[in-house]
Amino acid sequence: MNNPKRKDLGLLNYEGDVLKLFKTDNAELVIYDQWNCIAEVLDFEGFANFLDGRIDIVDSEGKSWNWLREHPDARTRLYKIFEYLNS
Repeated sequence: MNNPKRKDLGLLNYEGDVLKLFKTDNAELVIYDQWNCIAEVLDFEGFANFLDGRIDIVDSEGKSWNWLREHPDARTRLYKIFEYLNS
C-alpha cells in the first residue's frame, strides 16, 4: 500500500513556509520548520497557546517564532487553520 504524501499546512510564510503544521492520526500536531525538521509536537491546547502568543516555537536553527509577533501578512489566516484541523 502506498503512503499518501504528507499533507501539511503552512503556518508562517516569509518567501516560503518557515513553519508548517501537520496533524497526526493520534491527535498530535507536529510543527516542522523550513528545513523540514520537527520543531515542536503539541496537543491542541499547546497549539492554541502558540496561536495566543503564550509560547514560542524554536526551529532547528535556534530561531524563535511567536505567532502574535510575526507580521500579519506572514501568518496563515485562522479560518484556514480551523479548516485544516477539521478536515
